[in-house]
Amino acid sequence: MATYTFKTLTLLRERPANIAADAVIFNAPRPLFGMAWQGDFCAGDQYAAVSPTAPDRGVLYQMNLDLDATVLLYIDEATARQMVKDYIVNEYGGATLEELTSDLFEDYWRDAFYQNCGRGEIALEV
Repeated sequence: MATYTFKTLTLLRERPANIAADAVIFNAPRPLFGMAWQGDFCAGDQYAAVSPTAPDRGVLYQMNLDLDATVLLYIDEATARQMVKDYIVNEYGGATLEELTSDLFEDYWRDAFYQNCGRGEIALEV
């Protein structure tokens, strides 16, 4: 079994409708391998989707890893808001629910999400 570790970028937008729900979506500033297309800039404007059941997924994962691709994760606003609240509580301990629902939170939660919760890593196994 092989493991491929990618950077991730979590986005507050809907997943592309024409891509299978279980497909891994890669993004980079250079063309990628898989079902490829060009779109709006995230970590680049080149995209590719790879099915986690494709027989050649290991090869495609490795080629996209070699191209420094980022895996895109898509979440809704409620999930993102909760991630920020969890981050604040864990990072700054003692934050109260009132503080997390204040106008200050409402004004800055998106910025806090992208600065503190929007990036990470994912390990894909084959």
